[in-house]
Amino acid sequence: EEALEGASAAPLSGHVVFLLYLNDKTFLDAGGAVARLVQAAMDRRIAIAMVHEQEPSHGGVPFRNFFQQTPQVLQQPPYKLYDKVALPLYPAPAHRKVSLRLILTSMGAVPCDAGPLRRRWQLLRRHIAVARLVWWRPASRDSLAEASLSQEPQQMVQP
Repeated sequence: EEALEGASAAPLSGHVVFLLYLNDKTFLDAGGAVARLVQAAMDRRIAIAMVHEQEPSHGGVPFRNFFQQTPQVLQQPPYKLYDKVALPLYPAPAHRKVSLRLILTSMGAVPCDAGPLRRRWQLLRRHIAVARLVWWRPASRDSLAEASLSQEPQQMVQP
């Protein structure tokens, strides 16, 4: 109920997206709070990113089930919730990773190239390693030089 009260509060700023996770229990909550939240978000013209869970152990069901669960008001004009495609969230780790990236992109995330960042990190690590060597070596060189100067020269014995 607090979220519904907040939905009608002050105008939102920035990029706002409503993430709607579709599984076997999405619209089956007591009192229809999820449906009211979706309706309030759509009334405020907040973008809705729908994610369709595919893993049965996480509540994944065929998409046709959502037409039975979703209140008619959200399926008809002016809302037409399912006019936008829901992104599938696949269970296999490699597919799930791709699904999550697509979901983030649909929410406005921009892919970045980690290559330059990775190269800068590697360069920084090299600099740190070199700094450690430089820091440790002069002390050991100085101590070796001092030790060799403090020793009396040994005479070479010739056979």
